[in-house]
Amino acid sequence: SSFENLDKLLNDTLSDNLEKILDSVRGNIGIIKYDAILVDEGQDFNLKWWNLLRKVLEPGGEMILAYDTSQDIYDKSKKWTDQSMIGAGFPGGAVTELKISYRLPVKYLPLVRDFALNFQKQSLQNLPELPDTKELNLFDCNFSWLNISELNAVDICTSEIVKMMQKDPSDSGKVLNVIDIIFLCSSNDLGLKITESLKIRNKYHFAHTFAKSKIESKRRKHAFFLGNPMLKATTIQSFKGYEAKAIVLYINKMQDEELTYVGLTRLKENSEGNFITVINANPKFDNFGNKWNRSFK
Repeated sequence: SSFENLDKLLNDTLSDNLEKILDSVRGNIGIIKYDAILVDEGQDFNLKWWNLLRKVLEPGGEMILAYDTSQDIYDKSKKWTDQSMIGAGFPGGAVTELKISYRLPVKYLPLVRDFALNFQKQSLQNLPELPDTKELNLFDCNFSWLNISELNAVDICTSEIVKMMQKDPSDSGKVLNVIDIIFLCSSNDLGLKITESLKIRNKYHFAHTFAKSKIESKRRKHAFFLGNPMLKATTIQSFKGYEAKAIVLYINKMQDEELTYVGLTRLKENSEGNFITVINANPKFDNFGNKWNRSFK
């Protein structure tokens, strides 16, 4: 398939050719080297790419790799074995583990942990520990879960996005600012239908990454940023690494556990309150969703 060909090109062909070029340059003439190289979202990073970067590190320089196996939606972390990390410049395969989440709302953590324990492969689980709540301010966290038929996805997602815009984050009589609200799904086609639906029915406009052509979608992705003063919508894949305090998340009937977990963990704790509405069309997650309350404070 075209996807497999592209994957081979990026992961093998380009890496192998670049390695040959770097190794063929005498005295490293013309090669820029760096004192420090930092790689984020390392679970998506190919081991070959990492070893290529090592070739452009200044002697005595520092490299840092930050990764989270629970966010591995491209199935690359399996290549980062203890043995391969020893051969990749990590002395003894040493890893510093961050056990506490500094982003997710404390009241929301038990649900995220529960989802991972029930659905994620044990090898991918990287569960954030529950902090001592006596020492923390427990901000309001409002969450809801709706099990639906995929046939009703556009109508229900549209309705729930409008409801999110009517939420009061602090009992102040003020509603959520649209700049704080994002809609996430895994399908470009569905995302486009929902953004068009809101535009036609409710006159709401989105800053989003959905498009009928790949070129237009790429252009939209380059222009997408969280500070845009509009409602925002994008795919779960594109939003990995980002966060928001108000999320409407759609799970389609074929969506896997890894991508769903990424979507669930995009919520960021905020002193004014946090909101997440999950609209689920995958029967696999129905029983889990029944554990959620419509509102939790």
